Amino acid sequence: MIPHPPSVTSAGADHSLNSWWQAEAVRLRELRSGPLDDTEAVRIASIRHKVPTDRLLARARHLAERDGLAAAIAGWRNNARFFVLLLATTAILAGIGAAATALGAGTRSVNLLWALGSLLALPSLTLLLWLASLAASHRNNAILPGRIWLWCARKLARAPARLLTLNALVSLLSRHGLLRWLLGTLSHAWWLLMLVTTCCALLVMLSLRRYGFAWETTLLTPDAFVSLLQVLGKATGLLGLPAPDAAVIRASHDAAALPADAHAQWSRWLLGAVLVYGLLPRIPALLFCLLRLQHGLSRLSPDWQLPGWASLETRLQYRAPSHVIDAPAPEQDPVRILADVRADASPRLTLAPDSRIIAGLELPDDLPWPPAPMPGNVIDAGIADSRTQRHALLDALSRQPAARLLLCCDPRQTPDRGLMHLIAELSRQAGQTRLLFCAPQHSSALPETMDIRHTALPRLAAWHDRLADAGLQSLLVAPGPADADTLRKVLDWLGATEMDLHR
Repeated sequence: MIPHPPSVTSAGADHSLNSWWQAEAVRLRELRSGPLDDTEAVRIASIRHKVPTDRLLARARHLAERDGLAAAIAGWRNNARFFVLLLATTAILAGIGAAATALGAGTRSVNLLWALGSLLALPSLTLLLWLASLAASHRNNAILPGRIWLWCARKLARAPARLLTLNALVSLLSRHGLLRWLLGTLSHAWWLLMLVTTCCALLVMLSLRRYGFAWETTLLTPDAFVSLLQVLGKATGLLGLPAPDAAVIRASHDAAALPADAHAQWSRWLLGAVLVYGLLPRIPALLFCLLRLQHGLSRLSPDWQLPGWASLETRLQYRAPSHVIDAPAPEQDPVRILADVRADASPRLTLAPDSRIIAGLELPDDLPWPPAPMPGNVIDAGIADSRTQRHALLDALSRQPAARLLLCCDPRQTPDRGLMHLIAELSRQAGQTRLLFCAPQHSSALPETMDIRHTALPRLAAWHDRLADAGLQSLLVAPGPADADTLRKVLDWLGATEMDLHR
């Protein structure tokens, strides 16, 4: 079954990151390998959309799905989910490890300064480095974890399409200054989850085991230590977790001399310090990166001066061939020319989402048209012989794909590449497509058990070979010209509703 193509109008055009990613991947692919065959993509994009940017994205979406780039991008998106899950796991394990390292096994008193430093030193240092990176002149400056992630991702991209799509994402985000905000979002989210886990682990460990707290220092005097702890305790006091009073602080050089309530005060203060000086600063940093990233993604726009897009703006101004009647040459018969023009001019089809269409492709006069009386809900698109008629049918299906499409061909004709391309293009513009070989009047259909290479239709074998090479042989209703019973069945299929098909 041919998949139903999405019907997107300019009013509802897809401007998501995935669409821009596909557009950049197609651009890099064309820069590397040369221009792609985009006749069908340009025609569909130009008919369904009015804005050049929407046409650019629609063209890229069509080419990416056709050439496998969309599948490669989907693979990276699945890998990204796994990567986020892996990051979350490491953050949780790191948070539990940090809490266990700071408090120890409980066999000796906890050094307050050492515990506070082990819990806050690395998170605070990385936050300061990120703040310093904001002042860097290079807008895509990335901190070390981000560069390591990109290096690992490139090493994992073994297939050329996977590496191309990764480079496309990096190129797209870097060009718009969004790579640093993406990496910053990942970094801050990791540290935030790690610190939340640390706080939870501290809370559980302090609730289930008795710890003694003391301060140990060689350089600091007791007064200096008291001043330091009181300064740090002002912010934690806003959460209801203040530092112990000066007397308790002075007495805390010896954990054994402290009452149980003093140890409880120290445990609450330590938990509050991790919250205030570790966890809370990460929240605005994460929100800042996330908002900058979302704002930048919402303002993505194509740079028409880029290589690969510079020549597209004009080509995307597609217009369907118009029916312009030039004045006939003097030596020609005006009546004959007018008759030819009328035969060539097809009325514009207006299709509904559930349309059922029958169309003939290059059928001669000795084949009846339509091949049989049509069901009432079937639209007769006529015989598409000329270039104008083909474009009219393609344009109609591009504006609104049909639910079912029946294409009728003459098995006596020699199939060429243009006809195969037309059949393939038409089949992509319908939910389901069938191909029928029409039988001349007063002729019998080909028995299905007969070898097609030994029939009276020598070109029938060429049809099957060409259809097989194009991957279209599954569209055939029958191996040869359809008999009355086969024709009746295919017309029943063409006119049947979804309810009828499920009965």
